[in-house]
Amino acid sequence: MNAIDTNILVYAFDVSEPIKQPQARQFIRTRVSAADSFLLWQVAGEFLGCLRRWESSGRVTSNDVVSYFDEVLMYFPLIVP
Repeated sequence: MNAIDTNILVYAFDVSEPIKQPQARQFIRTRVSAADSFLLWQVAGEFLGCLRRWESSGRVTSNDVVSYFDEVLMYFPLIVP
């Protein structure tokens, strides 16, 4: 089993990181296809917090926040302690 790190999720959606973004997206694709990865609730909260900061600064819309977060939740099962 593999837990996905917050930084991977952030880079996957960060258009200001043109080198890291495709690498993070590729990593996510390999983890989704392996079907042995999961998302810890703390990581989900950290990712959502980052998305909300981006929203507050005008980098993304509130619809983007919901869309990006839902996309990640579709990829990985959420593990709650």
